[in-house]
Amino acid sequence: MVDFFKALWQRSSGAGRAFLVAGALAAVVLPAGAFWWSGRADYQVLFADLDARDAASVVAALEKQKTPYQLTDEGKTVQVEKDLLYKTRMKLLGGGLDLKSSVGFELFNNAEFGVTEFAQKINYLRALQGELARTIMGFDEVQNARVHLVLPEGGMLRKRGAKAKSSVWVTLKGGKSLQQEQVSGIQRLVAASVPEMDVTAVTVLDQRGVALSARAHDEEGVAGMDAGLQLKKETEAYLADKVSRILDTALGPSQAAVSVDVALDLSSHKLTRESVIGDGSDKGILVRRKEQWQGDGDATRLSPSSTGGSGNKSLDAEYQVGRELRQTSSGGGAVKHISVGIVTNTSLSDATVERLREVISMAVGLDSGRGDGIAFSVLDNISPVAAQPTAEALPATPARQKESNVGEWVLWGGAAVVLALGVVVVGVQRRRASTRSLTESERERLLRQVQRWLAAEQAGGGK
Repeated sequence: MVDFFKALWQRSSGAGRAFLVAGALAAVVLPAGAFWWSGRADYQVLFADLDARDAASVVAALEKQKTPYQLTDEGKTVQVEKDLLYKTRMKLLGGGLDLKSSVGFELFNNAEFGVTEFAQKINYLRALQGELARTIMGFDEVQNARVHLVLPEGGMLRKRGAKAKSSVWVTLKGGKSLQQEQVSGIQRLVAASVPEMDVTAVTVLDQRGVALSARAHDEEGVAGMDAGLQLKKETEAYLADKVSRILDTALGPSQAAVSVDVALDLSSHKLTRESVIGDGSDKGILVRRKEQWQGDGDATRLSPSSTGGSGNKSLDAEYQVGRELRQTSSGGGAVKHISVGIVTNTSLSDATVERLREVISMAVGLDSGRGDGIAFSVLDNISPVAAQPTAEALPATPARQKESNVGEWVLWGGAAVVLALGVVVVGVQRRRASTRSLTESERERLLRQVQRWLAAEQAGGGK
């Protein structure tokens, strides 16, 4: 075998020797690589999207358990072997691993003797804040959250009128945002978890310091500008949707454009009325009445009929008056004025416009007494703007251990080896076919052919 490869090497040209070297390397490296890959440990994601502090806590816990691990994605992802994945995760979480730098009511799992009442209050505050933060981090859009609570002092030292307040700081994932309904849900969640806390006392901020929660009312009960603007937008959108549905039914889809403007009264009013409760008279209800007559003599008589003379009349009456106090409060948001503008593709007859005006006025509650109005106009080529497909704005993150199956790698490696050996065999056969030596019969036959050529050439005149 060695002599065969040695003779093959000597008879091969430069290209043939290159094919031989490539085939030999492929025959050795590919099986070795496939064997190494099949015996390599399969690492899976244990925790992902960790900050530096949480990653350090996880690594410290794994080193304490002597569990092999790998760090990827710039240290934000921790991986362990596939066979140890779920066991390690349950062991870490069961051991009280502090992720997201938050603690909950597990602080009270182990009772400590000698803890002061003040320390117990601080621990309760920390646990409540941690539990709320964990709940808020359950949102798909929230990556991290922190909750700060301000609870009033109890007992005699409590200030009069003091109420609980809270602020929530959230870190949103890339390209995602919280809807206003979700922000309101966070406010209600926190307010429902803390005694004597109003929803308006919860402020929600994002990682840029932008307030996500609208300021509902100021100190005097007047609606804030954020809440007033949000109420105006919601009212206009609601009325515009009603008008659009009417026009789509009457004229056809996308045949008209609608715009609604609503002026709101955001001021707050408080009316107090006080009235007297009685029997219908201004004096009230009679409780006791006493009459006395005094004549010319010293005697006092109850009636003048017995004496027949004149005297003085004395009347003593006692009345009881009831009071009724009524207080009526009206919050901001009353509609002061509504304006509706409609633009259509085609001209409409006066009768059609009048009928549509009547229907739309009834649908949105237009009142001519307060100056509400509706206007129609014609503009050609009205077409709704096509909604742009919103692609996921998530940044491209590095692959989190997207490994193929080991059997697939072995199959590809075997195919490459077979292909390389096939190339080598074809090259060798072509080389041998081009460089093989002639046999004795072939030499004699070739020699006789040459002699006949020479004889024919001499007979032809030496040409």
